Amino acid sequence: MPASEIYVVKNGATQFKTLDEHNELNIMCNIAERLDSFCYDVQKLPFCPIHSITANSPIENAIDITELTEGTDYAFIKSSDVNKSIVLFASTSSGTFDLNKVYEKTTGYQGQEIEVAVDVNQAIEIPHYTIDDHECDDVEIAKISNQCDFYRMYSPNWSASFEFNPVKTGTINTINVDFTYKPYAPYIHINPDWGKLYGKDYNDYRGLICQGDFSIPRINDQ
Repeated sequence: MPASEIYVVKNGATQFKTLDEHNELNIMCNIAERLDSFCYDVQKLPFCPIHSITANSPIENAIDITELTEGTDYAFIKSSDVNKSIVLFASTSSGTFDLNKVYEKTTGYQGQEIEVAVDVNQAIEIPHYTIDDHECDDVEIAKISNQCDFYRMYSPNWSASFEFNPVKTGTINTINVDFTYKPYAPYIHINPDWGKLYGKDYNDYRGLICQGDFSIPRINDQ
């Protein structure tokens, strides 16, 4: 289930907007309580485990269910026959995907400001420097950037961080994510597309490993 407000899109049209974080959490906890011992764990993940429905979405903070089948891939949560939220049935508990979308603001559903995907090739590049009206050459830029420029990624629960240098990686076009959301001990690994001194992506432990427990506390009446 979505952990906050998102748009649900089908066949290019926005169907509805899910509930806010507080109400979504209440629904999740009630489902877990009803399932009782049949529910092993409830986690709040910092990503959607069905990446295709976010990657194919034309707008940010939205999922596109056009290619999914109701009753098999998802089910709606309704109130008086009005869709309020959605439950998604993931077919796999692990996978990998790349983040490479860029968005620009526009007006969308019910006049609200939204961000629309306009480019999938936006790059993180080495900054350009001019010092005292002196146009730095490539060697000078590399030396300055090596000392001054760092990118830092944080785990959503702030338990881990990772820094990398754009000079040593070269131009970064994508961020790779590997995940396994097993009960109680999910594994989430994030890294830029390595290059230059970092070599290439060997699927090793370089990068940000999101540590800690993403499980939501549960109570029942037993």
